[in-house]
Amino acid sequence: MSEIEFDEKTLKIAGEKIRMEILKILNKKKTISINELSKIMGKHRSTINRHLLKLVEVGLVDRTEVVKGSFVYSLSSKGLALIEHVEKYGIMPEVRVEILKERRLPRIIKSIFKLVMYTIPVIFFVIGIAGLVAQAEVRFLSRIIWFLLFAFISVTSFLIFRKVFKY
Repeated sequence: MSEIEFDEKTLKIAGEKIRMEILKILNKKKTISINELSKIMGKHRSTINRHLLKLVEVGLVDRTEVVKGSFVYSLSSKGLALIEHVEKYGIMPEVRVEILKERRLPRIIKSIFKLVMYTIPVIFFVIGIAGLVAQAEVRFLSRIIWFLLFAFISVTSFLIFRKVFKY
């Protein structure tokens, strides 16, 4: 049989002991009902049904309705490939995951972003200090409000830049 690649979810579901037993029984019996499978395994029908539905969900088992509301189960080609692999090698197949390289900005652009991230908040802070010490006929409370406003803008802009540029 040709090699089939299995995804992580399929192998995780098939990796449970009881589900692997179900797959092996299906390999021997070809088709079977829940009641027969329940008797063979010595488990409650609802337990077998829950496991079979998971195996059907990931495409390892096919479910066929024979009479309205009555189903038989058999191995799909994917399930057969999995059982053949396990019987041949004695282990589950490995998951192949493609790793995508993250596209990164060139170093110079990162440096510019970092410079902006620090420069703009510093400029707001300097404006706040300049308003605090400016030679003008302004009440002290107005100077404090001016300074606190620009200090707040400075800190807020720094936090926003840090979040946006993830530094």
